[in-house]
Amino acid sequence: MEASPRNPLEVRPGSHVASLLVGATYVGLYLLAALWGRDVATAVGTVPGVAPWFPAAGLSMALLVGFGLRWAPVVFLAELISGPLIFNIDATFTAPQVVLNAAAIAGAFTIGAWVLRDLVRIDTSLRDMRSLVWLLVVGVGAAPLLAALAGVGMRVWAGPDPASLYFDEVRTWWVGDAIGVASVTPAVLTVGSAFINRVRPSFGPPSEGLRDFGQTIVVLCAPFALYALQGAQHRLLLVSAFPVIWVAVTRGFLITSVTVLYTNAACTAAADLQGLGGLDLTDIQTFMLTLAVMSLGVAAATRELRRSRTALAYRATHDELTGLPNRGSFFRRLREAVEGWGDVSVIFFDIDRARAVGDAVGLEVMDGLLVQVAERVSRAVGPDCTLARYGGDEFAILICGPNAERRGAEVAGLLVSVLRIPFHEGEHELFAPASVGLATAVRPHDEAGNVLRRADMARAQARRRGGDTWIAYSEELGARVSEWHGVEHQLRGALERADMRVEYQPIFALPGREVVYVESLVRWRDAERGDVSPVAFIPVAEATGAIRHIGRFVLRAACMEAAKWPATQNGVAPIVTVNVSVRQLGDDRLIADIERALEQSGLPPSRLALEITESMGLEDPEATIAFLHRLRGLGPVLMIDDFGCGYSSLAHLHRLPVSVVKLDRVFASDLGQGNAGEAVVGSVVHLARGLSLKVVAEGVESDEQLRHLHRLGCDAVQGFGMSRPLAPEALQELLGRPSRPLSSVRATTS
Repeated sequence: MEASPRNPLEVRPGSHVASLLVGATYVGLYLLAALWGRDVATAVGTVPGVAPWFPAAGLSMALLVGFGLRWAPVVFLAELISGPLIFNIDATFTAPQVVLNAAAIAGAFTIGAWVLRDLVRIDTSLRDMRSLVWLLVVGVGAAPLLAALAGVGMRVWAGPDPASLYFDEVRTWWVGDAIGVASVTPAVLTVGSAFINRVRPSFGPPSEGLRDFGQTIVVLCAPFALYALQGAQHRLLLVSAFPVIWVAVTRGFLITSVTVLYTNAACTAAADLQGLGGLDLTDIQTFMLTLAVMSLGVAAATRELRRSRTALAYRATHDELTGLPNRGSFFRRLREAVEGWGDVSVIFFDIDRARAVGDAVGLEVMDGLLVQVAERVSRAVGPDCTLARYGGDEFAILICGPNAERRGAEVAGLLVSVLRIPFHEGEHELFAPASVGLATAVRPHDEAGNVLRRADMARAQARRRGGDTWIAYSEELGARVSEWHGVEHQLRGALERADMRVEYQPIFALPGREVVYVESLVRWRDAERGDVSPVAFIPVAEATGAIRHIGRFVLRAACMEAAKWPATQNGVAPIVTVNVSVRQLGDDRLIADIERALEQSGLPPSRLALEITESMGLEDPEATIAFLHRLRGLGPVLMIDDFGCGYSSLAHLHRLPVSVVKLDRVFASDLGQGNAGEAVVGSVVHLARGLSLKVVAEGVESDEQLRHLHRLGCDAVQGFGMSRPLAPEALQELLGRPSRPLSSVRATTS
């Protein structure tokens, strides 16, 4: 059986004064209980000095289990005092025997408490079934038996009891102590733990006035009434077990523990009042021990059943990892809030880099990060907001009440701020910026699903902007999202319908204007929408994965077309360039696609160039570099596209197997407007020269830009000022023309 951790709310006095008070209270109660036990034992007469019910043993076990083994000297002291003072053992015991007797009995209970606390490590407040079972086995069974063997053995040794009655007296002593532990210890531990640690006791299910009143009357009166009815037979006493079982099933473990304690005490008191001359010791012991064990077991089993049902209900409405309300629970609350005609806002957010964290440091660390995110956000937004884990790394927040829209904007901004602060999980420092979307219910006919969907739209738009920001839903955003989904729907069949084609934009060498490269650009003409801008459909293709099919189509078409191109003035046919998507990078299918396209077209690998966006490898530079080396090993030229708009190229440029860098168009647009633009371009060209790389400038629109780029040392240029993308036939015609001098560019390409 797996050991549970010791209960952190175990009974524990908080000061020396409290410890002194506990010790004095225990010793006083112990002596009173021992005095009562002596009177009962004397009245029984058949077994002198042995009580049929000894609550003092239960007090000792409660003290040692609940407060700790450091209280063993106090238990020894109470036993030492009670021996001569109450049981007069000094009349037959020598002084050393008195001390040894107290040590043996106190030691038996101390050993039992050590087993419970340190060996099997029970919950000392008895809040689980396992702890109660161990208490019954060790505290009610083994420890009192050990004390009985030692105590009766001392009496036989000292002389007051004959050896022939040893086992009979052991049985009576053991059962008396066992009844005391079974009835007193659970009540003291459950009530004492709650009281000393200032925890509200668990009184079980909600009370019902009439039933509780009836139970109270029956439990209080039953022992006395049954003693009055039974005469000398003492058999009707067993009937009082039924109201105690009734309490156990309906009112919880704590109240059952107190009821068991009261019933056993009341039965003994009633017998004492009636006179114990005719008391059947076997009957009374059997009843009291059976009632205690059975009632506590029923109460604990009922509690476990209720706890299981509660746990199932909790798991059905809460996330297991974070403890937050789950998707279903959140949606129910949202629906109730929207239907309640109050102001309602919803925030939907996810962690921008959760998957990267999981891949880098493992799923356990990622789970720890999500728990910390939940805790930090819960503290930040406050109790007036309902935070839920919607699934994976997605969370939702419900805000109700006046000014919900304004409050939602405040919370959204706060979220972005608090999640920028790094987290620490073990030895890892983790960052968890979020993409946050906000939507507000529209009155009077809005629905919960629509509010949540709009918040998710805003969240998706925040992610497309790069994350670490928040966006509120607007009608304009809704129109853009609708357009996005429309494009996505039409895009699925565009290749099958042959709606896509490839156009080619020449890249001219400087200064002679030979065409040295030709960039392949996909174009889409939809039957319903007409010409669809790449700005509109490429992001959709990237997000949906359709870019892989588009990339394969462009690669094959470009290789087939490039194989037909004639050599230019320099005697070499141009190199065709094809853009590689981030979705394709690292995918072995791209390797296979390149090999197949080159084989089918017959194009030499050296006449194919692959354009890699600069920021593509930010997540895992090492893996990106390794994959680029694999691509370069196939024979194509590698280019860095949009150089200067990312952040990692300068750090890794010398390690990349690239031959060409293409300057982002923003640098060409800055030329002629001051020294800053020229300084940047000049620096990049100087860096490229040092790494034996060629430089291509994109976005060339004017003669002035062209002259600046030529003077700064760029190798080639590309842009609408040079040539727009051309159909294959128009490109063939351009390649057949002789090259023009630099000074006549605008006149010949307009």
